[in-house]
Amino acid sequence: MSLVTVARPKDVDLAVPPLTPGQPSGLTLRQIVDGYSQWVTRDWARACNVEYRAGPSGPSVSLIAEGGTVWTTGDPRWPVMLATSAGTVIKDNPSEAEVKAARWAFSAGPWLVRAGKTSDIAAEIKRCGFSGLMENSLRERAAIGIRDDGVIVHYADVSMTLYELAAKMRALGCRDAINLDGGGSVGVIDPSGKVLIGYTSRQVCCALVFRRVLDTAPPQDSQPPQPQPKGGEKMIVCIDPGHGGPDPGAVSPEGIQEKKITLTVAKRVAEYLRRAEIQVVLTRDTDKELVLGNDDAAELRARAQVANNAKADFFLSIHCNAASTPDAEGFELYHYPGSTKGAMLATNIADAYAVASGLKKRKVASANFQVLRDTAMPAALIELGFLTNKADCAFLREPAFLDKIALGIAFGILEMRA
Repeated sequence: MSLVTVARPKDVDLAVPPLTPGQPSGLTLRQIVDGYSQWVTRDWARACNVEYRAGPSGPSVSLIAEGGTVWTTGDPRWPVMLATSAGTVIKDNPSEAEVKAARWAFSAGPWLVRAGKTSDIAAEIKRCGFSGLMENSLRERAAIGIRDDGVIVHYADVSMTLYELAAKMRALGCRDAINLDGGGSVGVIDPSGKVLIGYTSRQVCCALVFRRVLDTAPPQDSQPPQPQPKGGEKMIVCIDPGHGGPDPGAVSPEGIQEKKITLTVAKRVAEYLRRAEIQVVLTRDTDKELVLGNDDAAELRARAQVANNAKADFFLSIHCNAASTPDAEGFELYHYPGSTKGAMLATNIADAYAVASGLKKRKVASANFQVLRDTAMPAALIELGFLTNKADCAFLREPAFLDKIALGIAFGILEMRA
């Protein structure tokens, strides 16, 4: 899933709430643009987060300037994007006078494209002192660039390496482009508050506001990133979305139901696997139960039987966790005791899910769960996160996050392909 936003420089603003150096902004992306709507104009099309911070909701570590006010100075090694009277530029080491004269300016990085050529990203990361970018991993990414005609291009993707991002910005016609804040900080919304891609739960220090949009790609690419098969014979995978029908499963304090999340993720996993030429069977593809009545044992037997009847090679049951304390967080994977391939399946999914989700890996362990015991093939059960944890739940309610973790789960399953 990706999103492209293209606009003329004159139609792009930087909305900056009052910032205290060394302190978090205390505002989410939605709250910042609400202020922009109130004090500047309600007439805008999209807004996104752009800057780096110290931690998920910490103070800015980027240069941020707007209307002659320099809110934070940032790291002088980082490239800076400036909106000047002559247009928009990205440059190294602008002077204080240049920053104050700009309509707005912020620093980010590293350089992805410079003067029409892809940058040496590893060298740029080292030169600028960046850390934690996981440049070789599939992560949420965002970038900002300038085309030869001076038009600004913003791009966001839910699963991409930094090197793929640089290639994409070149493909979008950018002569210069820099990386923006990634991971859980990626977020683009419209004036109604709808999240077009990414997230809005973190505190941010500023928002790039596009008042007019020239042309855009649809939020959902016609061909999203596909898991790459490793070869071997065609295999059959059974995916089990936990709960359903009158059984909601775990429910968050805000009323988010486990059964809806598991069905959404299961369908996306199935789609990615099918694109990799895997045959997929779902135990349910709607909000239903397989066995009428309140008989949990019979329901679990029926789900295992779907996999057994399909002669599936692997089985995965998808769930969300809950706890009596809101502090419990992260994901878990389980396999049946003594199943070597089941343990391998659980481990592969856990490794891929850790990268895709960014959530804490609590454990990969054996468990005598009925749905694992009654299946005749290697099986695993994943707890995606805790609906009773505020942070986990905030991610699990975001469609873009669910799509990303589904891709991660698919990659984990594909590791089992001979």
